[in-house]
Amino acid sequence: MNRGWTAVCCAVLVVSLAACGGAPKSEESGASPAASPEKVELRVAWWGGEARHKLWNETLDKFQEKYPHITLKREYTDINAFFDKLNTQMAAGSAPDVMTMARKRSSDYVQRGQLLPLDDLIASKAIDVSDFSQPVLDSGKLNGKTYMISIGTIASATFYNADLFKRVGVSPPRFDWTWDEFVAKVIELQEALKKNGITDVWATGDYGGDEYEFRAFFLGRGKDLFSPDGKLGFDRQDLIDWLSLWDKLRKAGVTPPPEVQAEYPSEIPEQGMFARGKVAMLMRPSNQFNANQQAMKDEIDLVRVPAGTDRTKGQDLDGTHISIYAKTKHPKEAALLINYLLNDPDSAKILKIEYGPVGSRKMNDLIKPLLKPAEVKSLEFVQKVSDIARTPNLSPTGGAEIVKQIKLANEAVAFKKKSVEQAVDDFFKEAERILK
Repeated sequence: MNRGWTAVCCAVLVVSLAACGGAPKSEESGASPAASPEKVELRVAWWGGEARHKLWNETLDKFQEKYPHITLKREYTDINAFFDKLNTQMAAGSAPDVMTMARKRSSDYVQRGQLLPLDDLIASKAIDVSDFSQPVLDSGKLNGKTYMISIGTIASATFYNADLFKRVGVSPPRFDWTWDEFVAKVIELQEALKKNGITDVWATGDYGGDEYEFRAFFLGRGKDLFSPDGKLGFDRQDLIDWLSLWDKLRKAGVTPPPEVQAEYPSEIPEQGMFARGKVAMLMRPSNQFNANQQAMKDEIDLVRVPAGTDRTKGQDLDGTHISIYAKTKHPKEAALLINYLLNDPDSAKILKIEYGPVGSRKMNDLIKPLLKPAEVKSLEFVQKVSDIARTPNLSPTGGAEIVKQIKLANEAVAFKKKSVEQAVDDFFKEAERILK
């Protein structure tokens, strides 16, 4: 065979190999430059109601359009069933790759090594959080490592009926008020209601047994509900002062009698005392503001939960987070999904502030024109307080029972079954038993 014929044959062979996908692989990548991404299936889990499920499915459909090599298997239910199921899956070693996470429930998963540390993925920008405030980022850290990232931030707030304040001629509360100013304001408002012949409305509900409020009270004193090592983060005098504050307000007649307040379900905004026009102020997480406004004809507004004497203290941040299972076989794709949820305009336009304002300031700016006026107020509130807020310490095992015991102590004083001092003594006896 002559040289010319040999060259032709070699050329034909090379072209044939290329056409058949048989070209040599890149030594650097180990794959053909034109190779398609590997097909991957990710399991994604979240909790919520039907409206939320619809938003998630629409968001994940958009993700799959952009990344067709990733199939998303979706698992969702209400919050109580969600964690019951997740606990079973974790124990069996078969949890979803990506899951929404409640911060107060995350500690046990971290201690058992069931959530993937995300710090390396953040450092590489696989999950980009460069536009997040530090307090929002810190809310996903445990023991110095990041195990979850906020997909919606909430902060404790005081909602007030702005139209009612105007009708009775009382100036609204200042944004960063203290507990002493709160007491003075509700007494002033109750007197104005009485002068205007309004006898069936109270200035404020009784929130002495609400976790967000007594936690804010302790934070305002530079303390917390729990310490980092899982003990109580406050002392006897703190709880005496807290229960005494609400006892004083009941005796001043600015809160509804406990038996009256018990008739209104606080967990359903449209049926609560605030939406029904029975109280002028409501202390709740900021993400409930829009639901209350939609249930009312009067215009409402919001300010911080009262602070301590140092007005920079007492504001908390919480919210819903998202995590990756420690045993996932696809951490790269799981990170891609989380980054999409945090930073992609398509995701932002669908989910909006379903869980509260998102961590990215850019995404919040994109979302803002799409929101209802009440939602804009809620978003701006969280943005305003996020730089001064503190992320509370996590609840230890038994933390939920401690919260319940404070609520029971407040009820015992409200129904005049115990004095403040007796209720506090009984609480600390129970707390010692629970946290031993």
